[in-house]
Amino acid sequence: MNPINNKRINDTDLNLNKYNKNQNKSLQEKNEKIIKQKEKINTPVLADKKLDRQIESLGNNEAEALDLEIIKREKSNKQTSISEKSEGLYNCIGRKKDKSSGGYFYIFELKNEFKNLKKQEEINIFHAVIRELYPATQVPPIVFENLGDIFKKLGYEKKGDCFILPDEKILNSRWLNIIRDNPNLLPLNVISSNGIADDKSYIEAIIQGNIILSNGPEFLHDHFFHVMQRILLLSKHGSNSMETHSSNYLKIFTKFNKDIQKIISLINEKEMEAKNPQLNEESKKEQEKICEILWTCLGLIVDKASACETLNDLRSFPGEQLVYILLFDKPYFIKRYGEFIENNKEKLSVILNKMYEDSKSV
Repeated sequence: MNPINNKRINDTDLNLNKYNKNQNKSLQEKNEKIIKQKEKINTPVLADKKLDRQIESLGNNEAEALDLEIIKREKSNKQTSISEKSEGLYNCIGRKKDKSSGGYFYIFELKNEFKNLKKQEEINIFHAVIRELYPATQVPPIVFENLGDIFKKLGYEKKGDCFILPDEKILNSRWLNIIRDNPNLLPLNVISSNGIADDKSYIEAIIQGNIILSNGPEFLHDHFFHVMQRILLLSKHGSNSMETHSSNYLKIFTKFNKDIQKIISLINEKEMEAKNPQLNEESKKEQEKICEILWTCLGLIVDKASACETLNDLRSFPGEQLVYILLFDKPYFIKRYGEFIENNKEKLSVILNKMYEDSKSV
């Protein structure tokens, strides 16, 4: 929506006055809608007053058995939501609606060229495909061979060469059902995304405790490396009680957020430096590019942290990851920023090292 013209309106120009009032009303309604959506996303499930009613309405709903042939034959008016999820090793070949949550199960099949390969040949081809997809990598279907009970309750399933994944509506609904029997279990908070968010938006969503599940090609990657890992992190507590595990998780996550917020403040300061009117055009562009790369570095750190499946893994973030991120993800940075990374690697490393030290002392 274009900004409303804020010039003084002549009282006699009734039509224009009426138009601007309508525009203001429309903008206000839109802002209120956005605020409500954000509140809905950011409100912990356990704090939701409707939790008991939601759980009660779900009952003992388990993952229903899915007829693959019916799914394959389904004619959907949203066929693109199926085809656009095909990427890398797999094709998305259908979906089935879940009546309880209103969400969809999506069915995937290994592409023909990756079937019936000898072991070493299979490994080589998988690695080649993963290199092309990097950083949104995938995993071989063997991950679905021994799924735990909690994954089955959430709707994950393997049938022959096919496997089935739930969307965010199913995951959040069925997680509530699991919470009924495990009151100390923390919320899963899966939110969907129609595209890859900019680094700032992505960072904000993750540090609020959300897990992002793409509606597009990264749907598989997000399941493999973020959603399934978060499920393990929240539910796999070893010898500790769930209450102790959840308490420890909240402490670690709170510290993680504080560290990230410190780094965000430091990058914001760098952005302010880039706006210095005394900088010449070339220096200004270089500073802006450096700030862009800093956001990317932090975004990747947050992304990796959201893939942790144990408390010990999460405890190591962001830490020295900030210092070594350029080395860890060198291929990605070169692919994204080209020669600028190579020409300014030393300068960037110095900035990241200083930023890490400053974030510890703030």
